Amino acid sequence: MNKRKPRGYWMEKKNIVREMNSVIRKHLLNEIPSEKQTHELGYTQLADAIDRNYGWRNLRIEFGNRQIRVSNNQWKNKNYTVKYAKQVIKNEGWEILPSLNVLGDKGHSNLANAITRHYGGVQKFRAILKQKNYRVANGLYKNRNIVDSQLKEIIAKHSLKETPSQTWLNKHGYFSLSSGISRYHGGFRALRKSLDQEQLTIEPGRWQDLDFTLHYAIEVMKKHNFNEFPTAKKLNEMRENSLRHAVYKYHSGIAQFRELVQQKLGKQHSSKQLENLLQNYIGDQDD
Repeated sequence: MNKRKPRGYWMEKKNIVREMNSVIRKHLLNEIPSEKQTHELGYTQLADAIDRNYGWRNLRIEFGNRQIRVSNNQWKNKNYTVKYAKQVIKNEGWEILPSLNVLGDKGHSNLANAITRHYGGVQKFRAILKQKNYRVANGLYKNRNIVDSQLKEIIAKHSLKETPSQTWLNKHGYFSLSSGISRYHGGFRALRKSLDQEQLTIEPGRWQDLDFTLHYAIEVMKKHNFNEFPTAKKLNEMRENSLRHAVYKYHSGIAQFRELVQQKLGKQHSSKQLENLLQNYIGDQDD
């Protein structure tokens, strides 16, 4: 389990690089692991920090583009490139090859360049991989009716109970729809709210991370223009049941958590208040 880091630790580039170096040495890796692999190895805070504060592409540049070194002649070998691409898709947890931008953002610019230079682009290379292509007219998903219509088709086709997550859509190849929802319709939380759907449950284990829960809570407060963390009743009304449950189960209850939020926001406490707060939190964690 990851140890809690000091406040602001993950905002520092040098700390992210140091932690990734440690992961590579500890697990005897030959290159920077993928985002999915980093999570699977148990370094959720590191993976999240790279996503939020650094970027996987920037990290690989910092490490000297530490990817598997492949000569241009090897990339011309279709069998080799197909095998390599399938391994990347497996490592990242995708079901189909994503766009060139996604490949680059996740640190696979070498593969993206090979696909462009030798295989005519993503659409043609997906055909080589025998994967379905999803061609979408520019700006199509500005139309909310088209978004709702395609979501209904996807839900019916895959026997889903509600609107899928962005991760799910990307994994199943609906990159353009996913991007359209984020770009034109305020993101997935806003979309679900407009459809009167409850927000999806956060991945298992994330709510136990105090830093993650504080960050999530502050985003909720900003969204609703709250000056302090709301009551349990208000959280229920806002359909933030998962947040409410996590606060009670992992983080000492509403009152204690509200104090931690205020501390995170930089508001002052008397030394006595802070001492009592930390003592109560540590005591609850030991139970």
